[in-house]
Amino acid sequence: MKKLITFQIIFVLFAVIFTMSSANAGGWKKSYHAGTFDKNLNYMGGTEIMSLTSHKGKLYAATGMWMNSIPLPDSIGAQILVKESPGKKWKLDYQTGKQILRVDCLASITLGTDGKGNKLSQPVNLLVAGLWDTGSPLAAAATVAVRDDEKNKWVTTDLLKFPAGNYQAMIRAIGTHKDRITGVDHVFAAFAGIIYRGMYDSTVPGQIRWESKPEFMNVDDRLMSFGECNGELYAAIKPAIYKRIDGPTPAWEKVCEYTTFPGDKPSSQGGSSGMRGLTAIPNPKGDGELLLMALEGRNPKIVYLDPADNNSITTDLDLSAFFKEQWGAGMVYVLTAYNQAVDLKQIA
Repeated sequence: MKKLITFQIIFVLFAVIFTMSSANAGGWKKSYHAGTFDKNLNYMGGTEIMSLTSHKGKLYAATGMWMNSIPLPDSIGAQILVKESPGKKWKLDYQTGKQILRVDCLASITLGTDGKGNKLSQPVNLLVAGLWDTGSPLAAAATVAVRDDEKNKWVTTDLLKFPAGNYQAMIRAIGTHKDRITGVDHVFAAFAGIIYRGMYDSTVPGQIRWESKPEFMNVDDRLMSFGECNGELYAAIKPAIYKRIDGPTPAWEKVCEYTTFPGDKPSSQGGSSGMRGLTAIPNPKGDGELLLMALEGRNPKIVYLDPADNNSITTDLDLSAFFKEQWGAGMVYVLTAYNQAVDLKQIA
């Protein structure tokens, strides 16, 4: 099982983007370096790359300014960059406002129905970003940005506004799911422990109509990741995994709990954020899928949840032991699966 997982997933861990220069080049080459200018003389910065996402034949990168030595709002805000083809250089696609510390998540989603479950004549493919608004100097907002590919611009929607200085105004996860009862394709955005639901609507800016009230609220900790497994939608909110119960009046059910480490604090106070990177993988021992995830903290692990085995959680790789074996020393704290795991077979 460990060998299968090792070759199936990639975790986004690094602050610098590296891409394969070509299929036959043999090795890796530097693709982007922060602190440069694009062909239009737009400055491109960032102290970390939050995610890489392909969309309509182009590669997009979400940046963050987490370790910037110049505090907001004196520096530039986070950016979204685009590489239009392997032979072209990166260029600026979206410059956020100065109060945006990071583009916390970036996802290319496809919706095939409207809000009533009617099948669209052609599925709609949208690039959606979740922003971290620091609220400096104004009030913060939990904001989703959607790219208008026809007009080459980004459209923002504030799901909820907060007082100035609220550092929980971050959209940390975006997911999609077809409700198995209603047949509606939904997009979900999460900040803190709150889940908002949206659906396709060509008449609204950004083409996503967001519900005015949350579908789910659990403020115990931040929701870090969505993941579909066996056609069902799951969410990770420390210290538990939740599953969506589909239908006209949906609900979220806690299916399992786990422990982090003694004395752990809430993630808003610097503690572990729990499980990250929920990703479905084929069950190598039977039918159906398993839900792969990674536990951040002082007891880091790569684990999988088996829905067919009463939602049991099995450790696939003890990361502390692995690093000690590889480097001769253990790690005090490991932040793994920073955003999402990727099944290599889906991009091969």
